[in-house]
Amino acid sequence: MLWAQGADAPVRYDEDYLSAEFHRSRRTAVMEQLPSNSLVVLFGAPVRNRNGDMDYEYRQASDFLYLTGSEEPGSAMSLAPGGLDVDGARVHEILFVPPRDPSREVWDGRRFGTQRAMQRLGVQLALDATRFRDVLIPLLQTGQHSVYHLAFPDGVPDGSVLRDQLRALIDNVDPAALAVGGAGGAGPLRGLLDDMRAIKSDEEMTALQRAIDITGEAHREVMQQVKAGWAEYEIEALIEYTFKRNGSEQPGFNSIVGSGENSTILHYMSNRRGH
Repeated sequence: MLWAQGADAPVRYDEDYLSAEFHRSRRTAVMEQLPSNSLVVLFGAPVRNRNGDMDYEYRQASDFLYLTGSEEPGSAMSLAPGGLDVDGARVHEILFVPPRDPSREVWDGRRFGTQRAMQRLGVQLALDATRFRDVLIPLLQTGQHSVYHLAFPDGVPDGSVLRDQLRALIDNVDPAALAVGGAGGAGPLRGLLDDMRAIKSDEEMTALQRAIDITGEAHREVMQQVKAGWAEYEIEALIEYTFKRNGSEQPGFNSIVGSGENSTILHYMSNRRGH
């Protein structure tokens, strides 16, 4: 639901997206509950290759999306309750974003870039992801910060921006300091975010109700239109068509359309049985 019109038009969110102010408030809430010497380092989800030059549709890590609103791969974020001195300014949050590359944008779509990220996402400071090492490594090496993180993603492609970001953190932080994040990222930051996300704001409730309404309509469409002899995949197609027709980016769950003996398989998702 991101759109742009014209070569220099800004990328805009439509009304179904949570606001930049919502994400900013979540970052502030995290920093208010951590010690002043904390340094939170979070990574986006990796790009998953399907085959050859085709990747799976990208889905941002849920916690990263919750705090930033950014769905761009190769992004990372740092939060510092006590502040950091970067490029002559005192900041509490930095979003590292992929640099603009017109030759790649022809293939992959437009990126925020640093200026648009600050304007549209409302982050205090956005820097090119290429600066992750030179900005954070000197801070990490001082040993003055307790580093908070979540579980590191697996299946990260070699040579990717995310691989370099993870390596920079792991290679330059004392293991004892990294352990503050908890084994497997199950420490204080994990619990803090779980508690925050369990209580929904009015804005989130509106978005949830929108998703519920679309889901309900998809089920009603099937009940009203399905006829004897339909293949499982035809029913699945109608469900997901209704999702998309109403503005959903992707299904919130895989369709289980089991007929005949497949109806006894609780998590059957092949949906290939024919007429």
